[in-house]
Amino acid sequence: MKFAHLADLHIGKRLYEYSLIDNQRDILNKIVGLIKKYNVDGVVISGDIYDKSVPPIDAVEIMDEFLSALAELDIFIIIIGGNHDSVTRLSFGSRILEKSRVFISPSFNGNIEKVELSDEFGDINFYLLPYIRPINVKRVYDDFSGDNFTEALKFVMDKINPDKSLRNVLVSHQFVTGAQKSDSEELYVGGSENVDYTLFDDFDYVALGHLHMPQNVGRETVRYAGTPLKYSFSEISHKKSMTIVDMKEKGDVEIQEIPLVSAWELIELRGSLNELISNSITSSVDKKSFVKITLTDEVLKNDALNILKNFYPYIVSIGYDNSITRDNNIVQSTKVLKEQDPQQIVEELFVQQNNREMNAVERELINKLVKKVWGREYEAD
Repeated sequence: MKFAHLADLHIGKRLYEYSLIDNQRDILNKIVGLIKKYNVDGVVISGDIYDKSVPPIDAVEIMDEFLSALAELDIFIIIIGGNHDSVTRLSFGSRILEKSRVFISPSFNGNIEKVELSDEFGDINFYLLPYIRPINVKRVYDDFSGDNFTEALKFVMDKINPDKSLRNVLVSHQFVTGAQKSDSEELYVGGSENVDYTLFDDFDYVALGHLHMPQNVGRETVRYAGTPLKYSFSEISHKKSMTIVDMKEKGDVEIQEIPLVSAWELIELRGSLNELISNSITSSVDKKSFVKITLTDEVLKNDALNILKNFYPYIVSIGYDNSITRDNNIVQSTKVLKEQDPQQIVEELFVQQNNREMNAVERELINKLVKKVWGREYEAD
C-alpha cells in the first residue's frame, strides 16, 4: 500500500499582514497533481488542517476544493485534528464521509479510531490519535493521574494494544523529543510537551504532525511530514516536501520525499538602500516573494519603506543594523533618564536615530508635543 503523508496545512494562515490563501491553493493543487503522478492509494493528513479553530470562509472553501479533488481519485483519505484545529468542527459529517472513504478522527473520547484497510500483503490498520493534552486524558479516564504529555500519551498508547503480526500505522499530532522545531510552531514552554519516540515501537510507521520541518525522529519510520509551505523566516532553509510511504509486507517500508515548490518564496535581503534597489539585486528577486530587509545605512531615510516597496511589493519587515543600533550606549539606566527633561530625552533619541541634531522646526514641534503630554513648557533654542 502506498500513501502520501501530509501535515500542518495551516489553511488560512497569514504571514505578518499578508494572506497566504493564494499560495495555499497553489500548493494544494500541485499536491493533487503529484498524487496522481505517483499513483498512491491514499492520503494521510496529520493535523493542523486549519490555522485557526474557527477558520475563515475562504480557508474552508480551499479545503473543500482539496478534499473534492482527492475524492475524485478514488483513494482513501485519513485526517486527524491538531492543536490549531477544532476537532469537533473538523469531524462534522465524518460518518457520512466514510462512505466515500474519507476518515476523520472525532474529538478524543478515550476510544482511538481504527481504520482497517487491506492490500495484496494483507490487512493494515491505521490508528487515529488527534492532538491530546494530559487534561484530555484525565477527562475520560478516572484512573489516569499523570501530569505530563509523555505519561498521558503512554497511558493512551497502552490502551491501543495493536496486533503486532499485522502492519500498523499511527497517525498522531505531538512533539517528539529530539525533533527540530521552528519559530512558527506553538509549543509549550520548558519542553513539557515532549513525548518519547519509543512510545511508538509497536507501529510500522508513525505519521506525525506538529513540527514544520520534514524529518525523522529516532528511526526512519517515525516521521514528520512538515508543512507544504514556509510559514516563517525560521523555515527559510527548509526543503518542503510530500512524504510517500510504500508499505509492502510486514517490516518492509520504503519512504520517499517528493519536493514541493512554492510559486512564492521567502527572501532575506541585507545592505544599504542604494544596494537593495540596484538592478543587480532587484532583478534576482521575484516580485511575488515575501521579503525581510535589514538596512545597513548609517543615515536612515524616512521614506525607505516606500522606496523599497516599488521593488519589493511584499515586504514583511524592515530592520536596521548599523553603528547606531549596535551602540550599547543607546540604552540608559532608568535613573539617568528620570534626571533628564523629556525634551532632552527626545532630542538625544533623535540624534541616535538620525546621526544629526534637530533643526529649529523639529525642535519647536517636539517642544509643543512635550508641553501637551507633560503639561510643561520648554524654551526652544
